[in-house]
Amino acid sequence: MRQEAQNSRCGALDLLKAFAIFSVVLYHSFTAPYHILGDAPPVAYFRYFSRSILSTCVPIFFLVNGALLLTRSFDMRKHLRRTAAVFLLATVWGLLDILALMPVRGEFLPPREVVRTLFLLRGGWCNHLWYLYTLVVVYLFVPLLKTAFDQNRPVFYAFLGIALFFTFGTNTLELAEYTVRYFWGENLLRDLMTFFHRVNPLAAINGYAVAYFMLGGVLMEQRERLNSRKLRTAAALLIPVMMFLWFFYAAANSRREGRMLDIVFSGYSTVFVLICTVCLFVLSLPYQAHGRSGTLIRALGSNTLGIYLLQTVVIAALAPQVRRLAVSGSMLFSIAYAAALTLLCLGICLLCKQVPVLRRLFCL
Repeated sequence: MRQEAQNSRCGALDLLKAFAIFSVVLYHSFTAPYHILGDAPPVAYFRYFSRSILSTCVPIFFLVNGALLLTRSFDMRKHLRRTAAVFLLATVWGLLDILALMPVRGEFLPPREVVRTLFLLRGGWCNHLWYLYTLVVVYLFVPLLKTAFDQNRPVFYAFLGIALFFTFGTNTLELAEYTVRYFWGENLLRDLMTFFHRVNPLAAINGYAVAYFMLGGVLMEQRERLNSRKLRTAAALLIPVMMFLWFFYAAANSRREGRMLDIVFSGYSTVFVLICTVCLFVLSLPYQAHGRSGTLIRALGSNTLGIYLLQTVVIAALAPQVRRLAVSGSMLFSIAYAAALTLLCLGICLLCKQVPVLRRLFCL
């Protein structure tokens, strides 16, 4: 029975990671038009709404990291080596991405600009690696978080509450401030938000990553209590509600400001995406890997890092040819294309791991 629970746990996390990496690829490769400014057709609004669920991709990765690291034995020396490896891997891949994208884009940067592009994580080149650098920041907190999780749970819960408030709580206040200003003009909430930003200890480090990481440990520890039909039913109902609320705000903001709000990237610190992420965790708990589909999900879950690192260059190389296709404007094509890209990146990753030197580029 204990062995079955262990398999279920691993299967659930693999399923979450497989969904997350597919969502990342779909987010970056989406070909169907979803801009809702001007005289946009209803289908554009539907596509924009559908993209809201993709905002759970990065939160899932932080959550799973916490679920694994906080509930297992901890070795300080091994953890510090792993932290250094993540930093080094991100830097090396940043350089590789720039060098690979230059011939793909037909834009060749001088050495000085290559270095500046790497340091600044410029968009279109290597900005997707922000996730790994944020993971490094989270890992620097892990020795303290793990000690509190194991030896002083009240302190852990107190800091979790602080992290949740100064990320999702303050973001919710920002949404409320914008809504009030939208309908009634200036309001005191803006001054309150200025005050909270000044005292926010997590403001400069993507603090939601720390909150998701800590929450992952708590959810993983409570997985047996969360694995119930009633909670899964509630989770399945909550997800579309949260998606709609986030879509409604993002669409209103986009039309009022005259520019598209990125409903994926901008959603990471919202309470709507927080609830969706927790709901997805609950829904994944009964999953157990079986047959070919189980093998595929396990492979995807085990190679999310490699797929994540490869997808930028692969998408950039194929984009010009794909966008010429008449069917590229279809949402179904976008989904099928993202699935094909995910499998292609998985295949490349598995092949590279067979070569000892290249293997180091895909492992921590």
